[in-house]
Amino acid sequence: MSFRSILILLLCSTAWGDIYVSSTGSGSTCSSSVPCSVSTGFGQFSSGSSTTIHFASGTYSTGFDVTKNGTSSGSPLTLQCDNGAASAISAQNQCKVTGTISFANIGIFVEANNVVVKGFDVGNNPNMGAGIIGANANTNVHILGNYVHDLAQNVYNTAHATPPGPGCPENGAIGAGSVGIQVNGNIVKNFGKWPKDSACHVSQGIYVLDGQVYNNLVTGVPVGGIQIAYACGSQVSNNVVISAGQGIIIENNNGCAGHNTTANNYIGAISSGGNAIFFLSGTAKCTSGNPNLFSHNITDGGVGVFSAGPFSCDTVTNAGTPVQSGSSFFVNYQLNGTGDYHLKSGSAGIGAGSTSCTSGGTSPCTPVNDIAGIAHGTLSVGVYSSTSAPNIPNPPSGLGVVVN
Repeated sequence: MSFRSILILLLCSTAWGDIYVSSTGSGSTCSSSVPCSVSTGFGQFSSGSSTTIHFASGTYSTGFDVTKNGTSSGSPLTLQCDNGAASAISAQNQCKVTGTISFANIGIFVEANNVVVKGFDVGNNPNMGAGIIGANANTNVHILGNYVHDLAQNVYNTAHATPPGPGCPENGAIGAGSVGIQVNGNIVKNFGKWPKDSACHVSQGIYVLDGQVYNNLVTGVPVGGIQIAYACGSQVSNNVVISAGQGIIIENNNGCAGHNTTANNYIGAISSGGNAIFFLSGTAKCTSGNPNLFSHNITDGGVGVFSAGPFSCDTVTNAGTPVQSGSSFFVNYQLNGTGDYHLKSGSAGIGAGSTSCTSGGTSPCTPVNDIAGIAHGTLSVGVYSSTSAPNIPNPPSGLGVVVN
């Protein structure tokens, strides 16, 4: 084959939507056989096209700033760690993003629309303030199957009237803004300091304005395991939140409220004074015409279920919120995220989930697959569809972080 023919093939490969990069890449064509650097790969991508940037396993000591749009939600720009793309479990130790972008303390920052971030291992850096963040004004940002862990323990937040100590960053470990947001199948472990400094009132495992939050395991965060800021047509289903100041925080800071479904979640080991469901400002986040549904959630009973309410526009099904200890619910219950969070034989969560959605809300409102990509079948409570499989990844050593 002639040089010209080879060059045409390589150029066509990129045009078809595949760019290959690695932490040591030096090629110029960004092909699978000769990957290029991340900066070269981003430079080859044309804004408004459908492209997958394939990341090879390795350590990326500088973060990624994504500034170019994909075509649409159905034809996005996808950043994918190929060896970690199957699930957050497989993402461990593959494409390790340990550094931050030059102008913000963030591992992966999405400033564009129609972008998917999938299969990365982000963190292992106590000075990183946030793992994966989508800018608030952006649409159709999907953060799928990433392992975000052991970060922000040394990060300060000076925005408080009484500044807390280190480990209280003013971010979520994962966060995303306004329309078409999906934060699904991620593991968030050891973000900031937990138990928290008493002056810390921010720092969430997952923070979104509104959208879809499915199949996430969140452990060891100072304040909210999951926070929904706009509380307007969101779906928060089949998550597990353990070891946090609050379980799920529901806010309403844009005047739109209601049509939210919160279903099939397990919430345990919440700090004293916290709640499984915390209504920010203690007011209703719905109206009679825009109701909310709290369905088939289970807690360990250590704290109250609702910080206020439920209100007349909230529906709570399954005889309120059942209680079962984590040690009876999970195969191997560990407060620091190192356990096996499949459902134990006899668990109250087995087959106990619901696919019902709030009246007028988005349907379907529950996930098809679990955190490992396995079809849920008869829906259970929590992140897994089955009762046994390999453990969740263990934390890295040598960071000196203590989680009780």
